Amino acid sequence: MNKILLLTVALMYHSSFAQCFIKGNSTITVGVPETFTVEKSIENCKNCHVWTIDGGNVSIEGSDKESSVKLKGNFFGGTILSLVMTTEKETARCSKVIDVTDPILNEPQNNNANCDIDFSDYKEVKNDDDDD
Repeated sequence: MNKILLLTVALMYHSSFAQCFIKGNSTITVGVPETFTVEKSIENCKNCHVWTIDGGNVSIEGSDKESSVKLKGNFFGGTILSLVMTTEKETARCSKVIDVTDPILNEPQNNNANCDIDFSDYKEVKNDDDDD
């Protein structure tokens, strides 16, 4: 919990001075590739982008030197996607916190043993006990 709080504070501090913005979902699913793009890319600059990830919860698919990057979730948890764009005149840095979810772990669990009863053929019948 302390790590998450420290990470959040650090990112809020860092983002207040950020010179770029990473577009893409804040939540990705394990095994599903997602593309992230920098909003204010440096024009006419090939291979001057450097994307990095903090942690092993995601992996970069393809090039990490373009204006967009494709990530694939490996394990559930959190990670930070960072970008540094460098030219002779300027350097821009930005980062984004990404939460990786696992669809299997997010399914509702059936904790009630009686929930597996099928009620699709349910019929209401009235019995009269006064048949003397």
